[in-house]
Amino acid sequence: SCAMANENGGDGGKYVAGMAQVCEELLDLTDSDVFLLGAAHTSGSGGNKKKKKGEPPQQWLSIIGRASPGAVGVDLNSVMRSLGGGGHPKAAAAAIRCAPTPPSSLNIEEGLAMASEGQ
Repeated sequence: SCAMANENGGDGGKYVAGMAQVCEELLDLTDSDVFLLGAAHTSGSGGNKKKKKGEPPQQWLSIIGRASPGAVGVDLNSVMRSLGGGGHPKAAAAAIRCAPTPPSSLNIEEGLAMASEGQ
């Protein structure tokens, strides 16, 4: 099961350094209107500084979205808010906390499906 969490605070997951910049560069390089970038990662504390001894590492799916200024009608903030994140209409992010799963078996489709089911 997964629970949504805002990447930048509260119960959020660890930030994947540089992911936003990579997403912006790919948006420019591909001449896309919208670019979404996801990364599955493990956090030893799951974003929680009060981790109890013996707790397994926490799985996260971080999603960063960027839209070009010309992408009329795109509201990434609304999209990421539906996943428990947020941001701005043209730049937003979310982090989805997932049940402990080996990284090789977690894919974005499964993570998003679990998130949309509210698990």
